[in-house]
Amino acid sequence: MRCLIVDDEPEGRSILLHHAERVPFLKVLGECPDAFTAMEYLKNQKIDLLFLDIQMPGLDGLSFLRSLSDAPNVIFTTAYTDFAVEGFELDAVDYLLKPIPFARFLKAVNKAQSAHEQRTAEGKADRFFGFKADKRTYRVPVERIHALESDGDYTHLYLEEKSYMLLGSLTGYLTELEDVLLRVHRSHAVNLAHLEYMEGNFLRIGGRDIPIGASYREEIKERIR
Repeated sequence: MRCLIVDDEPEGRSILLHHAERVPFLKVLGECPDAFTAMEYLKNQKIDLLFLDIQMPGLDGLSFLRSLSDAPNVIFTTAYTDFAVEGFELDAVDYLLKPIPFARFLKAVNKAQSAHEQRTAEGKADRFFGFKADKRTYRVPVERIHALESDGDYTHLYLEEKSYMLLGSLTGYLTELEDVLLRVHRSHAVNLAHLEYMEGNFLRIGGRDIPIGASYREEIKERIR
């Protein structure tokens, strides 16, 4: 899960970062010292989980969360018990009291992972991908997509039963399908839901061997661990 830490205290951010580095499925993309910085960050970066301090100068964490139209899952962090009820009323995944022991942190992020998986599954339900190929316009459920492969100005779309040649770049299609597909190579992106196995520098998906780029290998291993 892609995470953002928002806390006005450097020590608080440091502890959360240290804990997160011990959890394989967490990837901290940034740290923000206040809600306003976080607000700007979220305009340009998709986040799955927000570690959010409550007592911050300028704009507190509760008010900041209320201001978000499409908020990610949130774990509140605070030194005070007074805000627990209000935090859960805002559908927070959990509420951690400082100082935060690792065991309690781990319990919270495991809950967050379950919430993220459920949220992702609900987002994919009845969702379709539309594209043009062979002078026709197609519409397929996103879960049927196995992989995309770049081919110059075109992109091959692989489904279980057949493939299509689409006009446009792999990067462009990934913008629309980033929650479904994982880029595993400069020229390839795959749906890990269809992974058969990983061997050496290849992934086996839908009966096809797909190469793994060196810079993507560690993230792939974390995702399928």
